[in-house]
Amino acid sequence: MLMISGWAFPPEAWKFVCRQWESVWNVRIISACSLLRDSGPRSLRSDIVRGIRAHLPASRPCFLGGWSLGGMLALESAASLREELSGLLLISTTPHFCQDKKQDWGMPKANLRAMIQGLRRNARDTLERFYASSAFPNAPNPQEVNAWTSAALSNSGELEAGLSYLRDTDLRSHSYTLDLPTVLVHGKEDVVIPYRASRTLGVHLRPSRIELISDEGHDLPLRRPDVILHALCSLIDMCT
Repeated sequence: MLMISGWAFPPEAWKFVCRQWESVWNVRIISACSLLRDSGPRSLRSDIVRGIRAHLPASRPCFLGGWSLGGMLALESAASLREELSGLLLISTTPHFCQDKKQDWGMPKANLRAMIQGLRRNARDTLERFYASSAFPNAPNPQEVNAWTSAALSNSGELEAGLSYLRDTDLRSHSYTLDLPTVLVHGKEDVVIPYRASRTLGVHLRPSRIELISDEGHDLPLRRPDVILHALCSLIDMCT
């Protein structure tokens, strides 16, 4: 299993999920922002696919998953990796991050531009506000936020690359032709990416299953590793 972590969350944030999986699965966690960094300042789809392929486990069956920005990268690459994958696990993922004339949910582009400016002016405050939004409706763990913020600040260029990807990427037409068993998981209280995003994907992706989790927000891998494990088991059931 290869999982791509979300924006500003290091692979260490997945420790609780990995503990539940490690006895059965060969699990690798990579950072979405580092993947974009390694692909270059103006990443092409082929660059991203090449970067993901380099991390894929050699053993089969092989599953690809992603959380938030990581889910978008997994979704974008899945068609090119179709022969190497058995299934796709998308956590709090959207085909298009920003609002536009075709969708009335998502972040206004003006807010995303302000977030990019905030990174340049006061990165720590911007990150802390993002972690609080990810934890809603719960409160973030201050010690974890401090550790994640310190790790993220050491790679500020990666963070801006991730936000630029969210601003510019539209996977709606691309993802709607994907033919790969997919499970989508989303918190119903998510204020970073509304759960309507997964509902939209679930309508178009076939075959797919969607699991909406009550009273949870954007940080499902941190707070509900049991839900992520259940989703993986559901994905395996689809593939057997």
